[in-house]
Parts: sequence; C-alpha cells; structure tokens
Amino acid sequence: MHIPVLSLLATAAKAAWNKLRGRPTLQAAESAIAAGESQTINAPVAAGKSVVAADGSLVATDQATIFAGLSQGTTIIVQAGGIAVFVDGLPQAKDPALRAAFLEGQHLQDKGYEAQSAERHQEAIDRFTGALKLAANDSQRAALHNLRGNSYLAVSQYKDAEADYLETVNLADSISSTQDAAEARAFAFINLGTVYKNRGEFAKADEHYNKALEMARQNNNQLGEAAALDGIGLIYRRRGDPDKAEEKHLESAAIYRVLGERRGEAAALGNLGIVYAERGGPGDLDNAEESFQAALHIARELRNRLAEAAQLSNLAGICRARGELDDAEGYVKQSLDIWEESGNLLNQASGLCNLGILAAEHGNVDAAQERMHKALAVFDEIGAAAEAQKARWWLEHLEEIERQLREGGEEESHPEG
Repeated sequence: MHIPVLSLLATAAKAAWNKLRGRPTLQAAESAIAAGESQTINAPVAAGKSVVAADGSLVATDQATIFAGLSQGTTIIVQAGGIAVFVDGLPQAKDPALRAAFLEGQHLQDKGYEAQSAERHQEAIDRFTGALKLAANDSQRAALHNLRGNSYLAVSQYKDAEADYLETVNLADSISSTQDAAEARAFAFINLGTVYKNRGEFAKADEHYNKALEMARQNNNQLGEAAALDGIGLIYRRRGDPDKAEEKHLESAAIYRVLGERRGEAAALGNLGIVYAERGGPGDLDNAEESFQAALHIARELRNRLAEAAQLSNLAGICRARGELDDAEGYVKQSLDIWEESGNLLNQASGLCNLGILAAEHGNVDAAQERMHKALAVFDEIGAAAEAQKARWWLEHLEEIERQLREGGEEESHPEG
C-alpha cells in the first residue's frame, strides 16, 4: 500500500513539448496575483534564462516553470503557486472559442494533477478535443494532441494516450522549425516510453526513452535529456538492475539541478530513493532516507503539497523497514492530513491502509481492521479495484490473526489434562 513518489509523468507530462525553449522560472508576487488566478505577460527570454517583469510584480523563483517559445516577445501564462506553460499560438489564438477551450482544458488538467483527479482530466480531455476541431495549423494540433495525451495517460487510458503521442510525432513533420520539431518528437517519445512502461512493455519503453535521449542530446534539449534519463532509470529498476538505475537517476537529477528545474530534481531524487530502499544493501536505507528528505525539502520549498505528502509516505516506509513504527505512523499521519486537505480519496484510503498495517504491527488488530474497512469502502466507492484487492487481503490476514489469538486464549483458559 506504499504511495509512490512523483513519477516521470509528473515531470515529463507537465513538461511536455509546448515548444520548449528557454528555461526561465517565475512566480507572481502575492500583491500582484492571488493564488488560483492567472495573468498573461509578454517578456523576452533573457540570456540567463530568467525573466523579471519591468514593474517588479514577477520575481525569479522555482515555484512555477515557464516554457518559452522562439519569439523575442514570448507569451507567458503565469498561475500563482502552480505551473506556467507556453503553447504556441493558442493563448493568443484569433478564434476566441479555440482560445477558451485551450485555456479551460489547461486549467482542468492542472487541477487534475494537483488533486490527482480523474474527473478533472476527463473534463480536460473534452476541452482539448473541442480545441482540436478549431486548431488553425499543425503546430497547434501537435500541442493539443500532446496535451490531451497527458490527461489520457494520467487516467491510465493508455491506448488513447499512445494514439495522441504518435499523432504528435506525425504532425512534427509539418512544423517549419527544425528545433521545435525535434523537441516535439523527443517529448512525445518520452511520453510514449511512459505509456509502455505503465503497460509493462519494458522493451518498448526502453527503446522510446533511448530514442528520446538521442534526439534530446542531438538538439541540446537538456530538459528532454533529463526526463529521458529518469525514464531509463525506471526501466533498469524494473529489470532488477539497481546499480544502472542509480546511475541514470543521478545523471537526471544533476541535469535538472543545473537547469534549476526543482520539480524534476525532486522526482529524480524520489526515484533514486526507491532504488536504494529496494536494493537494501549496506547503507542503502540511509541513502534512501537522504534522497527522500532532499525531495521533501524541495517539495516544501516549492509549496507542492502533494509532492510533500508522497515523500512523507516514502519516509514512513523507511521507518517501518527499520522497525521505527511510531516515527512511521507520524509520517503517515502527516501525509494523510495533506491527502485529506487535497480531497484525493485514493491516497486518503492508501494512508488509512498504511495506518492499519502499522496498527497490526503494533499488535492492535481491532484498530487495524477498523482502518482497513474504512479504506476498503473508499476503494470500492472510487473503483480502485487493485487497491481494494490488497485491502481485502489484509482484512483476511487480520481475521486469521484474530482467530489465532482467540484460539490461543481459549487453549490457555482450558489447558489439557
């Protein structure tokens, strides 16, 4: 019932093509823009890849990520406390219906990521589908297919996601800028790698991640290189080669760090921590804890509450492995508070399961059963079949423990002879 760290999707999907160019990062000052609101500014991409508005209302930070385009007057959409995305032509599309469909779809998709909400992603899919009917050129269509694919991927509709990413690759042939076309292909191949990884097709995933890596390096696309390396690390881990996985995640984290892409660095550090935790060699638990703590620090620095919850859960796993059950319970409760705050039912139920397991290990079978039953009710309500099956297994296991305890008590009360 372990809640995984942010996967490659959280990095590669949000950092999907969208005509990446410069790597400036900004955040609107609280006095200039309220949380949840947005504004559009025009600012050139500085040589140092950072942007500050002339009026001082925007300051450099790692809180939001800007994907800038080719023009000297890049259009940047800034969302307070969230991700900021540039998509060629769409924010200033002449057709108001196209512009509105894109902006609403993007907003819904961001909400889907923030709350891990399948409902929001399905709504975003509808908006992007509508926008595709209004797109004026293949560049816009490529961006929209990639965006829609990200939401399909987020809700595990892998066949549809695959089709959208393949269409992005096809449309890239019609993009006049060689650099932009190459970046479109690279990010589509990264996302295809994630589709195949999630479907258990590890050979195909590895092939696509490596193709993306080659494309990224040929075109000096460092963000694509970092994302591809992180994906390759995940494949090595799945194949039982933790040493190579460690190598690739370290390479990925180093590039993200140089780019100032803190979200990506946190994701790579989290994946690295899982490698250490699973390898279990001398010092690996300590290394895992260090990686998770580093990722937690970044999550808190970015005020990314969901990333914070994921790392707290990972740290709980480390404490549990060491037999430090009270500390593990403390981490789980902290993560559960965040999941409840976010309204994410899946992870709330997973947190209850983790508390149930810890209660069982403390010897409190009644509390363990109560928490498992609550979790199972949520899993059934939201249709999380795999998680529900795990919860039922634990309940059966707890019933067996209870039966053995009861029979043991009866034997002590009525000794033979």
